[in-house]
Amino acid sequence: MSKNSKPLGCFGQFFLGLLLMGAGGITLLLFVNLTTLECKRLEAATNQGQCQLTSNGVLGSDVTTIPIKSLQGAKLKGSSGRGTTYRIELLTAEGTVAVTGVYTSGRRSKQQQVEQIRSFVEDPTQVSLNIKQDSRWIGYLFGVAFGGVGVLFVLSALITPFKRLGTSK
Repeated sequence: MSKNSKPLGCFGQFFLGLLLMGAGGITLLLFVNLTTLECKRLEAATNQGQCQLTSNGVLGSDVTTIPIKSLQGAKLKGSSGRGTTYRIELLTAEGTVAVTGVYTSGRRSKQQQVEQIRSFVEDPTQVSLNIKQDSRWIGYLFGVAFGGVGVLFVLSALITPFKRLGTSK
């Protein structure tokens, strides 16, 4: 620590803890998610049937139904900026549908899933398609880490003044 730097202080430590706890909560809300795409043809060699895109998160689940006859394929989209995170987008007659709301790492596995979707669209003899994207572990890892460190900061900020009172005799 340099001569001019000052310690964070109890109030600064307390608010930093609150900020970290908030970041942990937001991480849990945004990144704890299991997304499933299930497509079923009623009969082989037809485009009769539907796909259900189900997203299960901390706040509940969301289901989008897409008729198979509307499904035209899929593409892998990189995030703006560095392009190191990706998401799958379904191509439908009505436009694109993002499989997940957030971009995550793992280009190779997502590219394989895009190829599975394209294969299902191009081969009407495939009766079903089932794809899962599970980002729960990363969400829990970062959410609990940020939140836990935040709780420690807040507790330390609350305990420190009492320690100082006890030693000032």
